[in-house]
Amino acid sequence: MHFLLTVADLRAVILSSPHATTPHRTMTTRPFEIVPIAGKGLGAIATQPIRRGTLVLEERPLLTVDGFLSESSLARKAHLLSPSARDALNALKNIHPSLPRLIGLTKTNSLPMGDTSAGASDPASSGGVYEIGSRFNHDCTPSINHFWHPVRGVETFYATRDIAVGEELTIYYTIPYATRAARQSYLRSTFKFTCTCATCNLAPSDLAASDERRTSIQRAEDVIPRLTHSPTELISLVRKAIADLDREGLVVGKGSFCYDAYQAAAAWGDAKNAKEWAKASCEFYSVEMGPEAESYAKVRRYQLAPTTHPAWGMHGRKTVGGPQ
Repeated sequence: MHFLLTVADLRAVILSSPHATTPHRTMTTRPFEIVPIAGKGLGAIATQPIRRGTLVLEERPLLTVDGFLSESSLARKAHLLSPSARDALNALKNIHPSLPRLIGLTKTNSLPMGDTSAGASDPASSGGVYEIGSRFNHDCTPSINHFWHPVRGVETFYATRDIAVGEELTIYYTIPYATRAARQSYLRSTFKFTCTCATCNLAPSDLAASDERRTSIQRAEDVIPRLTHSPTELISLVRKAIADLDREGLVVGKGSFCYDAYQAAAAWGDAKNAKEWAKASCEFYSVEMGPEAESYAKVRRYQLAPTTHPAWGMHGRKTVGGPQ
């Protein structure tokens, strides 16, 4: 029997294991522990202060899966694991008891190995199950972003803001720009829980404002790629989207928005602002996915040599404006 594993299924949860590699930026020891958390089961709690942009974990998957799940194929992969890795896999939570056991574990604990953003050029088509990463709980304003690095074969987890001792480290399981109602519906249907995070528990007027900001961010993400011929409008939308992300306490998306602005500046031959937008994109990408990511390396090259973009000056010459 085969089950289709969608990108939504791959958007799962994932963090204390001998199979995890050692963080290589600022932390010499793992800065969190996996402990019971009331109402959530297990979760990751900071044991030392964690600064924004810190790599808190990188981990190789126990199992990798493509778009179709077969209990027999998963069983063959599990059989090849070491006894300790097999025990770690079997210890993970399974919210699909009606499914074959390994399929249920995989659907519960897979993370996408690739890009899950709208319009991604290389969208995630496979997923990985992790001993530690699959222990991270969800928050609609998470403190951690995870990203798959195909060359190194690891999932990385970066702090997107400062995290205090005793604070939970969280990721998101759903599209962060959705409204509360849409997020709650997705989480209940896919992961079988109701989110009680601070964002979901805002007062009604604050929640309405939050929903509007997140909806506005999503609209900007959808519209901006079509606005290269209207750089003034594009730059205005990018600035607003970044301001809305700030208000929402979100980092993921800032690097991409700044890169959109860089491309607009490049297409209009605006070297000064192209360099500034590329610099801003690099700074945000380094927090979202680390300086070893391909996206960071590409934009870093453009920051150093902004006129090397293939579309440089294709629309003529115009000052489009830089980051505020």
